[in-house]
Amino acid sequence: MGIDTKIDEDAGLRIHTVSGELTFEMLSAMLEATYADPQFRPEHNVLWEVRGAALTNFSSTEVRNISELVQGQWRGAKAALVVGSDADYGMARMYEMHLASGSSGEVRVFRDLEEAHAWVTK
Repeated sequence: MGIDTKIDEDAGLRIHTVSGELTFEMLSAMLEATYADPQFRPEHNVLWEVRGAALTNFSSTEVRNISELVQGQWRGAKAALVVGSDADYGMARMYEMHLASGSSGEVRVFRDLEEAHAWVTK
């Protein structure tokens, strides 16, 4: 499993590309490291490209816990999640609902990377 993160300062965008089996522990640790990074900007939009990962290991409680972790750091930006399977789409929609209900940012789940990139950068 790997999470590759790139920051595009000019676009105000953070891009996370995830591959392999993703677990709650891995994602939590990665997010905490991201938020501790001096380059982290809470106002940046974020694009999660998770088509190469499996999200089905997450329980509904873990999805809620991740959304609460993110809500504490996120400042009204946009987040796009790009998934590849129906099961991952369902998990991502659950995350979208949790995150949207407790933050001022916008969250959308996509199946197409170009569509997600266009939405998150406009």
